Formats: sequence, C-alpha cells, structure tokens
Amino acid sequence: MFLFQRITMLLTLSVCVPFLLSWSMCTKPIVGKNLDLRQPGHYLNSFLIEVENRDIAEVVAKEHGFHVIEEISFLNIYHLVHPDIVHSSKQNAKDYIDRLQNDARVRFAEQQTVLYRRKHTRYILQDNQGELPIHKIRDNSVSYIDGRDKAEEYSDPFYKDQWYLENYGQTGGKVGIDMNVVSVWKAGFTGKGIVVTVLDDGIDHSHPDLKKNYDPEASADLNDETDLLNDPMPYTHNSSRGHGTRCAGVIAAECNNNICGCGIAYNARIGGIRLIDGPVTGSMEAKALLYNNQHIDIISASWGPSDDGKTMEAPTKAVANALAKGVTEGRKGLGTIFVWATGNGGIEGDSCGADGFVGSIESISIGSVTDQGQKPYFMETCSSTMAVVPTGGARFIGEEGSWEKVKVVTTDINDGCIQNFQGTSSAAPLAAGCLALVLESNPKLTWRDVQHIVVRAAKIQSLDAVWTINGAGFHFSDVFGFGLMDCGKMVELAQNWTNMPLQHFCKTEPQHVDLTLDAGNCLSSTLEFDGCYHDQISRISSLEHVQAHVKIEAGIRGEIELYLTSPSGTKAQLLPRRDNDISDTGIDFVFMSVHTWGENPRGTWKLEVCYRKTGRSMDTVHDINTVLRNMQDRTVKMESGKIISWELRAYGYDDGKSHGEAQYGHIASETELQETMYKETQQSKRLHLMQGMENSSKDMGTTANINSQEHLKRYSESKMNTNLEDITEILHSREYSENEHVNTLDLFIGESPLHKPPNRPLFK
Repeated sequence: MFLFQRITMLLTLSVCVPFLLSWSMCTKPIVGKNLDLRQPGHYLNSFLIEVENRDIAEVVAKEHGFHVIEEISFLNIYHLVHPDIVHSSKQNAKDYIDRLQNDARVRFAEQQTVLYRRKHTRYILQDNQGELPIHKIRDNSVSYIDGRDKAEEYSDPFYKDQWYLENYGQTGGKVGIDMNVVSVWKAGFTGKGIVVTVLDDGIDHSHPDLKKNYDPEASADLNDETDLLNDPMPYTHNSSRGHGTRCAGVIAAECNNNICGCGIAYNARIGGIRLIDGPVTGSMEAKALLYNNQHIDIISASWGPSDDGKTMEAPTKAVANALAKGVTEGRKGLGTIFVWATGNGGIEGDSCGADGFVGSIESISIGSVTDQGQKPYFMETCSSTMAVVPTGGARFIGEEGSWEKVKVVTTDINDGCIQNFQGTSSAAPLAAGCLALVLESNPKLTWRDVQHIVVRAAKIQSLDAVWTINGAGFHFSDVFGFGLMDCGKMVELAQNWTNMPLQHFCKTEPQHVDLTLDAGNCLSSTLEFDGCYHDQISRISSLEHVQAHVKIEAGIRGEIELYLTSPSGTKAQLLPRRDNDISDTGIDFVFMSVHTWGENPRGTWKLEVCYRKTGRSMDTVHDINTVLRNMQDRTVKMESGKIISWELRAYGYDDGKSHGEAQYGHIASETELQETMYKETQQSKRLHLMQGMENSSKDMGTTANINSQEHLKRYSESKMNTNLEDITEILHSREYSENEHVNTLDLFIGESPLHKPPNRPLFK
C-alpha cells in the first residue's frame, strides 16, 4: 500500500511541478461527499433521519422524494439528499423537513449544517484566528535550567527535556510535576497491544518516529471520500496541517531510536482519522467516533466548537448517539475511551461548560497545568473537567519574557521534531497515552472503570486554587478537576480493580419555574430528588455524572451565571459569566458536573441563576444590537430574564448500602490540603506494581493477563514483600476506603458485569 502511495505522490509531482498548475490542483482534496466549502452554519442538501431499519429508511426516502446515501453504522441513522433542493438553505428545505418530522416512522429528522470546528491551538492575542508559531529552542542555557543529567537514559535526543514525563526541574519548574510514568515503564507497561486513534487533521505516518507504531486499521480519511486508500496523510506543505501528527507523537512516538523524544505509550499502536481538515457535519463526526470501534481502544480529540467565548454548542443528535453507542458497544462491550481537551479559550474568557463535547458523560475531559502545577492563562475551566496534565505554558501572557521554555516534545510533519507543543491540544494525547498504559495493565476495564480510576488517582498538585472536599470525600477544584493525573497510581489501582456495577440513570420531571430575573440579581430554584429509590433498575445511591438541562430567557446570554448545589452542599459552577457572549437567544442547554462524584443524590438540589450586570454602557449595547437585531426589542429584554425550567439527570449506580444522612462537603483548609498533598506524594513514590507480561495484549483475549498463573504468582510475591506500614496506609487512603468498590485482594477473575447497555437513553 505504501509503495502505491509513493508512486501516486511522484505522479502528482510530475504533473504539478513541470506545468505549474494552480496550487489547489496540487493539494489533497478536503471535500467530502455532497459537501461543499461553504461557511460554518450553512444549511446543506443533506438530511439525517432515524428509523427502525434500512428497509424503512428506503421506503420513507422514496415516499418523500429523497435518496438514501449511506447509513451511519450502528445508529439506525440514515443520510438523505433530495434532488429538487438546489439552493441549500433552511427555508428552501422547510417543507421537506416538516414532512419527514411528521412521518410516524421517523424518530427524528434534521437538516445538516456545516459545523464550526477548531483545533485547540493556542492563539495569538491580537488575532484569535491564528495559531501561535512553534518556536525552536535556540539557546539551551536559558531554556534548560537543571535536572537533565538526572533523567533516565534513552537515546532519543530530546528525552531529557521531556520534563512532563520525568520532572527534575529541567525547565525551572516544580520538581515532581509530571505524569509519574517512568515507574510504569519499568514495570513493563509501554502501551503494547493498545490502539489509540487521534481524531484531527490526519497524521504523517511516514514520520520515522511514528511509522513503526502506525496502524492503518485505526485510520481513515473522512475529509476526502474519493480517497480510495482511506489514507489520513495530511497535506504536508502547510505547517498548519501538523496538529494531528503532533498529537500522535505525544502518544506513541517510538522510544530509544535516536529520534526526537518518547511517546508516553511508546509501544501502543497509533492511528489517525482525518476529520478536522475541512467542512464538517454531524454525520462525519458520528462516523469518526464509531470507526472500527472493536479495534480502537482509545480516541483522543483536541478540538471542538469555537473557543471564542461566545459559542454555546452541544453535539448533534447523531454525535450524542454515537458517543453513547461507543461506550456501550465499543471494545467488545467494555466501551471506547473518549478523551477530550477542555479548550484554550481562557484567553477569551471562555468556559468549557458551554462545550457539549467536554460536557458529555462519555468523555474524559482533560486540562493543562504549567511546570509549576498552576493554571496557564489559555486553559478553560468547567465543572466537567476530570483531571489535568502538565503541558507547560505561562500563567499570563509575557511571563516567560523573550525566551520560551520547553513545553511538550513531539513529532511534526515532514520528519520534524518540535519542543513547544502546548495547550490542551497536547493535554488530551498525554492523557490518552497514560490511559493506554492503564488498559495494558488491565484490559478488562470498562469505560466507567477508567473514569473512576482517574478520579481516585488524581492528586492535588498546587494550592493555587480553592479545593473542595465533596460529600464522598473526593477533592476537586473548579480549575483542576480532581487534580493531576498520576499514571503510576492509576496502573496500581487498575491492577487490583473490581469492575463497577451497572450504570443506572435517573432523572426528574422538568421543574417549571417561570420566574423573572432582573439584571444584577440572583434567583434560586430547588427540587426534591429521591434518586429513583423505589425503582431497583434505576436506583442511584452513588453518583457519577450529574447533568442539568436548563432553559432560560436572557437579553444578554453571557451575563448569566449558573450554580448547582447537591444535598451534600457541594456547589458546582455550571457556567460563569462570559463577556464576549452577547447573544439574546437565551439558554436551552445540558450542563454537566463531576463534582458530586460518589455522593448520595437523595435530597434537595438547588439551581442558582445570577444575571450579572456588566459595565457596558447603554450606548455600547445599543450599537451592538443594531448589528444583531432590532434595538428597541433588545433593550427591553436586556433589563430582565426569565428562568423557564430545569431538570436533573443523574448517572451512577446502587452500591446496596444505606448511607443514612449524607456527609457535608466543605472547603478544604490549608492544613488539610498540605496533609493531603504529602500523603498523595508519598503514595506515588511507594507504588506496588506487578510486572507486566510480555504478551499482555488484547489480541490474546481480555482474560489472558488476568487469569494467568504467572500473574497470580507475581501478585502474591508483590504483596508478601509489602511491609505492614504500607498496607495500613493504603487501606486507609481514599482510594481504598470502605465506601468504594476497590478490593485489594480481588483479581476480578471472570467476566465483566457490563455486557448490556446501561439503563439510559441514547440521546440525552
């Protein structure tokens, strides 16, 4: 296949170069089937319907004059076009879509639009449409401070500068702010047998640091459906097309080969799906998320809706259903692991709470921290962030002065190697690589097991934020989620993990509020929630994710703040004020929080809505309104809003225990935080990892590593050598508390309890 690609490239050059044809003729096409290069938001002659099966889809399409183009696999969603719709617009297609929606056989119907999708690159302050150039490190004397001589010996020229893997202070940052990954490598876990795919603008799999681990079965080109090779190779003449290649190198760049640096899971198989390299629709995203999902274990995504501080967007229904289908049927029913970057809109005052991809319960949302463990200026924060990883960056623009520290070392297109890949773009692949090590250590983990392990292993890395202890004893912050991801601790937990019980879903009826909210004031609404206590199938006594579907009218959407408080008193900020958002469309959105993880949901929940009055003058508002819509109507709306309704959606499980009165959450004191940080640091240093087996891959079957007699022998020997003091500390740590489902003596031999879809709807 590669020989054919090279021949094709040579033929292309032989045409393009001698005859100096237009540049566009020499570029790789980025137009998918029935999709043109119109701007985001443009309505297309492209429709999706959900029906029972293909036969019904064909009948419905024929009766209404449509043609079936394709089926979105596993979702019973079909892509239609209509021959009479010449001008692609919403108004032009209104009658057609109305007829489809009114057909009793059709569960839902929608006209597709071109979606705005942005790679989570770090922006230039003066031009938020541009990507900050990757600067080469020219003067090592100011870029590297100390500690390079202490790092492990690998032949890769820039390994010693990969401070986020093994931090000895190479960049002048805080020693120990790293992924704690070397101990995992020494135990024999390097990602072998695990397949990770990067959803992005493709990957340059010819790169010498990637080609050994490249997996064509985990790769596709969805931007160019005329590409018979289905090759995700980007257009390498444009440096802006190297984003996916950089993400891939973070995960699985080959180690000890005298090239660039080491991927965090340097023996994992790496694939790429070319998706964010041209116009995108919901059907394309859905196909990407479900692509070969019995082969792909982990998907890493460092993109999403615009980070401009004024966008509020949820996944389309097809995408939401694809995420739900992925975690229930991917990986032979264990669930595909979706890792999502929180976004770099902090520079625009944005919040990932308004990003429905990050706010999906199926995704593990990951943020960034500096080499000091602090928040970089570009990172978005929200209540759905699960953890952070160290990628570097400044706390404020200009902090680094005239020189730049090393951020993340990785591969680039055209055999390149860069040392300044930063932001949440590099955070998601770092987390994905860490999770590859975790899955190698225990291939039987479900998608929910992985999320529980992330929560339990995360550690406090900085006091540069307010930390709260929730009603279940977990620490979290609005900035860092549950804390810094610790690969070593995660692998230790994974090796001794008992699969979680079935996921339950329970929701309330919409709470109709209909309260007028004056600008400058706050209002609250409460509801009683029993966690479906009397329904054994849906009963929840231990929470995982909580969602609030909120409907609000507001003259200026960006002046709305939302808070959700649990019966245990844990308060999560669902949405902060966003100064750039001047939309008057109001809010009809599903927000998500993980801050109540492990709490009992029974009791009174409170939604607080604040309409923050900004310092804008009336004249300024009027000027903005003349651009958007009628000034007089907007002025009336601006002074007040209305809380229409809200409902609570809870996900979790029934642990079969009677918890009694809930423990009350509280803000952690400095003493409490210092003690916790010390305890967690010591646990990270005193890991008890069983050695990985040479052939512990999913290709041997999910029970190979778990049921082997050698594995049992190594486990027993490891525990016999553990001293009593360490056992006592571990058993009393929060990871092994009596209220949690981790049994240190259980090797979980047997089948996973999760062999059927959870009791929740596909589309939330």
